[in-house]
Amino acid sequence: MKKIYLTLKQLSLVGACLLCALSASGYDFLADGIYYNITSTNPATVSVTFKDSNYNSYSASVSIPSTVTNGSKTYTVTAIGPHAFEGSRNLKSVTIPSTVQAIGYSAFSMCTLLADVSFSEGLTIIDTYAFYQCAMLEGVKLPSTLTRLNTYAFCLCSSLTEMVIPDNVQGLSYGVFYSCTNLETVTIGRSVESMDDNVFYNCPALTKVICRCSTPPTIQSITFTSDHYSNVALYVPKSSLSAYQSANYWSNFSNVTEVAYDFEVDGIYYNVTGSGTVEVTYMTSNYDSYSGEVNIPPTVTYDGVTYTVTAIGNNAFRLSESLTAVTIPNTVTNIKSYAFHYCKGLTHVEIPNSVTKIGSCAFWLCLGLQEVIIPNSVTSIGSMGFRNCSALTRVVIGKNVTSIGSTCFYYCPDITEVVCLAPTPPTLYDSGSDKTFMPAVYESATLRVPYDSHEAYRSHSMWGQFTNVVSEKIETAPLRGDVNIDGTIDINDVTDLIQKVLGNGGDYTGNEDVTGEGAIDINDVTALIDMVLKGSDGSTVGSDKRNYLINGVPFTMIKVEGGTFTMGLNTYADSRPLHEVTLSDYYIGQTEVTQALWEAVTGSNPSYFTSDPNLPAENMDWNDCQSFAYELSRLTGQNFRLPTEAEWEFAARGGNKSKGYTYAGSNDAGEVAWYGGNSSSKTHLVAQKAPNELGLYDMSGNVWEWCVDWWGSYSSAAQVDPQGPGSGTYRSCRGGAYLRPSYMLECGYRTYDLPGTKAQDSGIRLACGTTGEYVFNNYDGSKLSEGQMVKDHLFVKEGSVTLNGAEPERVMLWLDDDAIYENEAIQSLPHAPYNAQGNLYNEITYCSMQCDIYLPMNLEIVKLPGMENVWVKGYRCPTTSVVNYNLINQTKMIDGVLYKVYRLMIYNSYGYGMHFSAPNPNQYAAYGALHKDDAPLIGFYVKNTDPASSADLGPGQSMIIANTIFTVYEAIQADWSTNETLFFYGSGGNEENPRFQEYVRVPLNYK
Repeated sequence: MKKIYLTLKQLSLVGACLLCALSASGYDFLADGIYYNITSTNPATVSVTFKDSNYNSYSASVSIPSTVTNGSKTYTVTAIGPHAFEGSRNLKSVTIPSTVQAIGYSAFSMCTLLADVSFSEGLTIIDTYAFYQCAMLEGVKLPSTLTRLNTYAFCLCSSLTEMVIPDNVQGLSYGVFYSCTNLETVTIGRSVESMDDNVFYNCPALTKVICRCSTPPTIQSITFTSDHYSNVALYVPKSSLSAYQSANYWSNFSNVTEVAYDFEVDGIYYNVTGSGTVEVTYMTSNYDSYSGEVNIPPTVTYDGVTYTVTAIGNNAFRLSESLTAVTIPNTVTNIKSYAFHYCKGLTHVEIPNSVTKIGSCAFWLCLGLQEVIIPNSVTSIGSMGFRNCSALTRVVIGKNVTSIGSTCFYYCPDITEVVCLAPTPPTLYDSGSDKTFMPAVYESATLRVPYDSHEAYRSHSMWGQFTNVVSEKIETAPLRGDVNIDGTIDINDVTDLIQKVLGNGGDYTGNEDVTGEGAIDINDVTALIDMVLKGSDGSTVGSDKRNYLINGVPFTMIKVEGGTFTMGLNTYADSRPLHEVTLSDYYIGQTEVTQALWEAVTGSNPSYFTSDPNLPAENMDWNDCQSFAYELSRLTGQNFRLPTEAEWEFAARGGNKSKGYTYAGSNDAGEVAWYGGNSSSKTHLVAQKAPNELGLYDMSGNVWEWCVDWWGSYSSAAQVDPQGPGSGTYRSCRGGAYLRPSYMLECGYRTYDLPGTKAQDSGIRLACGTTGEYVFNNYDGSKLSEGQMVKDHLFVKEGSVTLNGAEPERVMLWLDDDAIYENEAIQSLPHAPYNAQGNLYNEITYCSMQCDIYLPMNLEIVKLPGMENVWVKGYRCPTTSVVNYNLINQTKMIDGVLYKVYRLMIYNSYGYGMHFSAPNPNQYAAYGALHKDDAPLIGFYVKNTDPASSADLGPGQSMIIANTIFTVYEAIQADWSTNETLFFYGSGGNEENPRFQEYVRVPLNYK
């Protein structure tokens, strides 16, 4: 066969010919700035095409939809046709939907400014010259569904530096990467069988080729150049070295290394250890396989099989000097020998509470580690486990550690504190000069041990070498500042610390050194006071920001002064029309909610990327975010919520300080945002990019941010404090994300998702009002008036209403000008007529109730002015069913609020009350709430309704209501009954401090 060689001059002539080879072919229709040709009427499909034979039909950013409507017919977009974007020299980014299966001949050729192409799974073919001479194209990630890369597909793409060929591609055609002059690394998928000539011709920067094929693909004499054979490091699969060394042309490579792993996913190497389990390993016997931050997932899928990661293998990260951080999942039980040996750049590692064994030399010579916390799950630490960690100052050893190997912490001269939580001193293997700790550490460091184990450690032959042993009441790793070790940092800790500084305190707990300076003095008191003032459950309020501290996690809200701005963008249909919006003052989060804050509030972390607690929380839906905001409001007494779209956009634009940037703080996306062009396909720590004019970080990029609004079209009318449509199917999202193209980062760009959708690129930014008032506006933003019907809600005052005509779904109670509380309209239940004043009558029995009642978990029972009973906000399950007692305390998310099943609503002639289910539901019934004089709610009237029972309970006796133990406080007589009733307190409660901690007032809209 005759080989054809093309020079660069000849290739440029080919490019010139492409622009004039075809006559104008036109298009069938235009929609939202994109030209289409109909390719089939049944099924209805189209391909993207060009305007005319001059090409150059597109500019800026283009997002191709998955479907498009022309007239009354909707078509699926299945291809990008030949020449579609050819010569569009001002085109910068393109997003391709999953419906597109093929990219045609010369589709993007000579798009010289095209830098960002977002491919979707579903694409199978990239045809000849598809991205020819796209000189700015970089960061290309080909989808796994791709099967064919045709001739010159990426020829002359001089900005490409790395390319991964997916595993479904079976061959590389002639000149696919010809003259990609900056291409450095190529990974060849394991299904490639052949590679034609000139595939990597004139790629002088190529230095690394990873070939995943167990059988060497067939290559030609000039698939690679002669320079590649000597300059490229070739990596081949385990047990295939001899095959490559004997294969035609592959044998010309002088630097061939057989990898040590079974498979690789997302840059992490794995060995299969059993049925469904793997351990992390290294790439080659040279080690040094990792750098930067590494986030090890709990499970990994390869070749259709999902494996659980159960161990960090021997030598896995050994000699990875550029490794800075690693996240170990809680599926790992064993960190094996030399796992992190000489990772001198590693400054922090969090060992999960699943690891039971740390092998010998596991962290030997980790010169950057400053603190090590061994979790309670660990039972043994191997010899030299942390030897030569010369920066180490503090060690916490979990309570279940039974043995620590020889010289484990030797040559760690800066250790000043060792906290050992084990009640029985772990076995040490000191022998001669081979000691666990250095002599200087035994002499100068403080050993802190459990209170009841002081003598055991003091008398131990090896632990007793510590000259300063302090016994404490400790059960878990200490928290600096929590002086009294009660799990919170508050004014009580300040009081205790002052006494200890004055020499009047008790035993030291190890948490007094708040500053970490090694001494306990007035500086620690000052620092602790500052921590408390920032509030473990409150805030420090300034003129432009509020600082909070929740369970030790700080966050900041920035004040946005109200103003008027033009909302929207003309560039995108969903962002039109432009319209004027006026907003009142509000606060918005300085950063996206971090995983640390989410976990501090909820006790869990749903995120996918978990290498650092200061990564943005993600992978939660709109309902989860609503519940988070409610719970945070409960913890702080503040009014946290999601921002409206208008609030979000005004803040992103910089509020009244706006300089008119395209993105939040800059016209350069890379300066302020993590997105598809720079994120390496993962989220990043918050506040690492530049802030916008208001000091807000990551308003553009990193993760999408949910807004409170329903999704809907804009109106051109001016609006004041708009809240979006009153109902809908989708909720709005803003800001773009780490995998998205730059145009989605623009301040005015908007999108939407189903409120139940969880995604690893969706997060939350908090908002709150400035006054703490409860305000409820109509859906169009106007104030409500008494008696007005809105969405089948009737608004009334003082709890009295005369029903005329149709019954509303809910009755809204207006207690004052701005505070509205809601009561479930029980009149729609069976046997529940109203009297003339709207109150219920006819005592209702348990058996007559045939539907579940859902009540919010965080709801307060509220007393009405001038009334001796209460109304409560409730929600009736729309389906009628007999009450099932097995459902008690189960929960349900309704309209973004988490509700708990408490079973029945019951009433008497004086109003509404709660009926809590007891083990014998017919024996006791709660008939209403008691207010002593005008004091807050402190108990329930409870009546014995069981004829077979001899008497009511007496004072001091107890019963279980709704899984809570209530104790009789006193017997009282109800005005409406001749039978004796009982007054109950919750378990542990008293008249001054009753147990109703589950009930917290929740507004309909907290402004």
